[in-house]
Amino acid sequence: MYIAILEDDPGQAKLMTIWLERAGHACKTYATGKSFIENVTNEQFNLLILDWELPDIKGDEVLQWVREHLGWEVPVLFMTFRDGSDEVASILKLGADDFVSKSVERNELLARIDSLQRRATLPQQKQQILRIGEFIIDGVEHKVTRHGQEIKLTPTELKLAMYLFQTMDKLRTRSDLLANVWGRNAEISTRTVDIHISRLRKKLELTPENGWLLESVSGVGYRLLRQKPPVTS
Repeated sequence: MYIAILEDDPGQAKLMTIWLERAGHACKTYATGKSFIENVTNEQFNLLILDWELPDIKGDEVLQWVREHLGWEVPVLFMTFRDGSDEVASILKLGADDFVSKSVERNELLARIDSLQRRATLPQQKQQILRIGEFIIDGVEHKVTRHGQEIKLTPTELKLAMYLFQTMDKLRTRSDLLANVWGRNAEISTRTVDIHISRLRKKLELTPENGWLLESVSGVGYRLLRQKPPVTS
């Protein structure tokens, strides 16, 4: 893959470049948010790695710019020393596909990147269009519509929606969701799953009043159910 790295620490940027190039990737590094924004549109990157703490523009502002100007197709991996649940949630809500600590080791970083590469290609979804109820989940155009209105989803949210609708009525454990959506083993924190489920439930309005229930089964996982909406007088 061709990867853009936004990292103001020269040592960290050099180390990551060595790791990635030895794994067969090509990289270009940027030390400031301004230089990144000015140049990233001139290249066709397959993955963006963004640091949060920068000397000029905060990484979350750069991420917001990326989603507004480059769209939702390119995967974004966020690197940060911050790992509080609220901060992680804010990054995911802005459109990051994954996050890692800046103390990440080589093997984990490469595994996360491989996972994002698999998700970006969405080999199964490209050949599928699901029509269920008021939803059309289009793996060809990478979009979801509800009652004909498009709903903006990240690539990960799209894959999660596709998998949940494909396996309706079945209880999916967090480990199962990690394996089939994120492509990583179940020992990695499941917090990301919970955050993505919450966002998907809100975006697609999967609520009983709309005839859906994205049910949380305590300590196990999630199940998508079709329900009869309540009768209104």
